[in-house]
Amino acid sequence: MILGSAYQNIYKVGDSIRLDYIDKTFNGKVIGILDRNSVIPVRDEMEFYIDRYIVFPDMNISETPVSQSELTFQQRHYLQLINGQILTTKDNLQIKKIMNSISNNSNFFEYTVIGANGLGVEMISSMVNQNKELMITVCAVSFFFCIMTIILSISIKWNLNIRKYLLHLISGASINRIFSYIFAEVFLILFVCLTIVFVFMFLVGVMPLYYYLMMICLCIIISVFGLTPLYVKLRKMNFSQVLKGKV
Repeated sequence: MILGSAYQNIYKVGDSIRLDYIDKTFNGKVIGILDRNSVIPVRDEMEFYIDRYIVFPDMNISETPVSQSELTFQQRHYLQLINGQILTTKDNLQIKKIMNSISNNSNFFEYTVIGANGLGVEMISSMVNQNKELMITVCAVSFFFCIMTIILSISIKWNLNIRKYLLHLISGASINRIFSYIFAEVFLILFVCLTIVFVFMFLVGVMPLYYYLMMICLCIIISVFGLTPLYVKLRKMNFSQVLKGKV
């Protein structure tokens, strides 16, 4: 435990203290003494002086209570913890998202984060929860539209520049080499788009790393699916017939 500065003339670091906590007796060891006028931040930018207080460590009780007294102690102990302070640089929406994730994992839903449960945050959270299926549908349609757009644009580009590609083939280039150039061109366009998106994301705020990794993976998947029809077409195409103008 850590003692406030008011106890520095009574106890020293290393002393053992018997203390009563919720009708249970514990043996505590002093590991530090705070400086005078030490404070901790509380709600509404207020400060709380802890010169006459004891900083007691949190206890994570993993044992199942075997008696009514044990159950009562654990209930009172966890009741002491529910009125804690959340100190973070995240905004209200991010706090709400993190707390919802913890709530779902622990199956504990009756909670309130004072200061982070504003009307705007609640409305956004409610809209997201009620429209998950619609959002999934929109994302799926957008994903399909991106793939079809790449297929269509690459097909048009191929038809317009087929003679140039054939000249490369005659000069000794392989189909895989030409396809790699087309893939690099598509990926470069997507890379520029991703860079612009990432810049706006940085301006909005710091996002988790997996957001960026997920977007990069989606771009690669879109590129692969969008270029697969062209690759199959190239493998099946009879270039001799194309050169003769019969295709």
